Formats: sequence, structure tokens, C-alpha cells
Amino acid sequence: MHRPITTTGNFTGNQLHLVRIKQLCFVYFWLLIAEGAVRKWVLPGLSNPLLIVRDPVAIVILVLSTQTKLLERAALLKALLYMVVGFSGIGMLQVVNGLNPAIMIYGLRTYFLHLPLIWVIGRVLDYDDFRRLCRQICYVAIGMTPLIVLQFLSSPGALINTVAGGIGEQIGTNADKIRPVGLFSYNLAVTYFYACAAAIGLTEEATSALLPRTLTRITLVASLMVIVVSGSRTTFSTFVLIFVGLILAMLLNRNNLKGGVRSLAVVGLGVILLGSTGVFIEGVDALRMRFADAGEQDGGVVNRFAGSILYAGEIIQKSSFFGSGLGLGTNVGANLASGFSDFLMGEDEWGRIINEAGLVLGLSYVLWRLALAASLLRDSLSAARRANMLPLLLWFGSVFNWTRGAWGQPSNLGFAVFSAGLAIAALRVMPDAVPSHQQSAVRNPGRPIKTRHANSGLPLRQPR
Repeated sequence: MHRPITTTGNFTGNQLHLVRIKQLCFVYFWLLIAEGAVRKWVLPGLSNPLLIVRDPVAIVILVLSTQTKLLERAALLKALLYMVVGFSGIGMLQVVNGLNPAIMIYGLRTYFLHLPLIWVIGRVLDYDDFRRLCRQICYVAIGMTPLIVLQFLSSPGALINTVAGGIGEQIGTNADKIRPVGLFSYNLAVTYFYACAAAIGLTEEATSALLPRTLTRITLVASLMVIVVSGSRTTFSTFVLIFVGLILAMLLNRNNLKGGVRSLAVVGLGVILLGSTGVFIEGVDALRMRFADAGEQDGGVVNRFAGSILYAGEIIQKSSFFGSGLGLGTNVGANLASGFSDFLMGEDEWGRIINEAGLVLGLSYVLWRLALAASLLRDSLSAARRANMLPLLLWFGSVFNWTRGAWGQPSNLGFAVFSAGLAIAALRVMPDAVPSHQQSAVRNPGRPIKTRHANSGLPLRQPR
């Protein structure tokens, strides 16, 4: 399991590497935001090569990080390195048996290249970096919302609703509506990005530790609008989970209570204000129809999730030891194998992994993803008991992507890495309302708690 590390001392004395790594982390973030727009509207003819536009940045970050201590003391990362060896071996055997080497390389890239960045992002950002990143997330969320609304109101065939490559339409929902994707190329990227924005907005409304409340309140209102025009059950369910996380944080520490109530009040006021607009009403109707239509097909969100677990169980019973081919279940792998983008191994992520890598290695990778989520949950609950609720809200907003998200889709993988890194950074740099030496008082409500901002791993400026 990972542990939040302190950085009050030197890593290696080579501060220049750390500065460059920080800069590249921001480059990685902005490429994640802009990649889809470039592939759809600016350079559609280069859509396929641009799928891996973040890979060179990731490689440089990892090379620089090996000269620091950013990748040390992470048990999950060590387990990942062991799996790299196993997956490489099974991949070479698959190539010998006829798998296209390019598909195998892309598969290894999808499984392993970006994941170490979770610890780099989480450990290299200091308080000022983290605050700047959160501010940029809010600005992007606010600025992208009018685009998402316009996509919702436009016809499926409109240029604004084109897909990566410039030919085709986005996934439909009902009533001649598409699922808006904003700047991204895939609708779930909207879910995962706005989950981070909403987690930041709710936390800052409660604490105002990083950002002005005016900014975060507008971010929350923008997130509410995106929920209703998303046409996505996953998006709606994700935001419900974030509110569950907020309530849990309020229960874990009474210092979260007042701020949490204020956050819920702002959300309620936002719903009242937006509820009188025609777009909001139309979005609610479309979302209601989406739930009804999809419920008739798969029995609802819960039944759908249960069905996917049962399907993974069937795959385990039928899977071979050596697997069918690393990367073959991704759209890129299918395109290289057949000339068409498709889900050759179905859309269920666990089924794809086990089919591609075989029973032993596939299950080990699935368990690794579950262990990542469990590790972050443990640390997030501990932080919430110290009145640092942001990691817990990020966990509830991202847990589906970490455990079940289709990482063969580059945006999903990018936001899985980014949100996990953001959560680890929040564990380190967000100010605690309860000092660590007083944590026993949190567990004993009968004892008084003195509220102050504690140093959570870095020298912090006094929060606003």
C-alpha cells in the first residue's frame, strides 16, 4: 500500500528535476483536457496518432522521476513492476503464437506506462502547485459547461457533436439527443473530470482552504448542469456517490459538519436556480427517459453492475492460462487486427483484462486495481477523520474508474491516473483541521477539539 511521504527534506538535492517534473505534470493535465478537441476539430486526420500524445510526456516524467525518490516506498508500485515482467513474458508468447507485435506493445502501454504517474503527481506537487491545479480544474469546468450545453441542444449530426477523426456521431441517449463530451472524445471523460471538479467545489465550499468560494460555487452550479444534460446514468450515479462521500465525511468528524451543510445548501440553491431554466428541465426529462429506457433493457443500474460481475465470473471459467492477446480487446487493438474499431472481447473491463492476459495475470491485475482503491480509501477515511474531506470525495467520484473503468480508452486511463494522483496530493498538502496528536479526540466525541490547520507533509502557507 502507498504511504503519503513527507518532503520537508531533500529528495536527492537535484531540485531542477523536481521543477521539470512539476511542469510536465501540468503539461500532462492540459494534454488530457485538449487531446479530444484536437482529434475532433483541429487535426482529425491525425486522430489515431494523437491517441498517444501524452505518452512521450509520461516517459520523460518517469525518466526524471527515477533520479529522485518520488517512486520509492510504494508497495503497489513494486507489485506493478513484478506484473510488468509477467505480462511482457506472456505477451512475447502471444506474439510467437501469431499476435501482432504492435497490438502487444499497445497493450503493455495501456496496462503499465501511465500508472506510475499516480505516485509522481501525488508526491511532487506542493501546496501552491496543488492550489493552482485545483483553480485550473475549476476554470476548465466552468468554461466547458456552455459547450456541453450547446452539444446537448444541437442535432447529433452537427459539427460540434462529431467524433474523433471528424466522421461520425457521438453515442446517443434518447429523444434524438447525444451524450455530450465537451472537449473530450468520450463521454465518460466528462464524468470523471467533473467528478474531480465537484469534489473540489464541495470541499472548498466547506473549508475555503484553497480557493475563493465564488469560484467554487460557480463550479458546483456548472457541475449540476452537466449532470442533467449528460444523458448518462454513470454520470448521475457518480455524483450521487460524491454526495454520499460528503455525508460520510460529515459523520467522521464534527468539524466537517457545518461546512458540509453549507455545501449541500449551495447545491440545493443551485438546483432551485437552474430548475427554472428550459435547458435544465429538458435535461431532466432526457435523463429520466434514459433511466426508464435503459431500465427496461438491463433492469437498472444495480442489475447492470451485478450482471457485469457475473459476466466476469463466466470469463474466469472459460479463460485460458495464456490469454488471447494483450491489447486485442481495445479499440486500437481491434483496428490493428481487423481494420475496424470494435470491442472484440466485449465492453466489460474485467472480462477484457482476463481474456487478454489469461486467468492468473488477468486476475492479478484486477486485484491490483482493487488494492489501489482500497489503499486510497483507507488513507482517505483517515484524512476525513482529521477534517480533510477532499481525498474521500475524490475517492467516491473516481472509484468506479479505478476499479471498473475501461482503461483501454485513453481518456479513462488518463483520468484514472490523474484523479488518483490528485487524491494522494490532497492527502499530503491539504490542511487538516485536527492535528495528528489530537486525532484520538475525533474518535472520542466527548473530548474537546481545538481546530487549527496542521502541516500534512509540506510546509504550507496559511490557508485563506
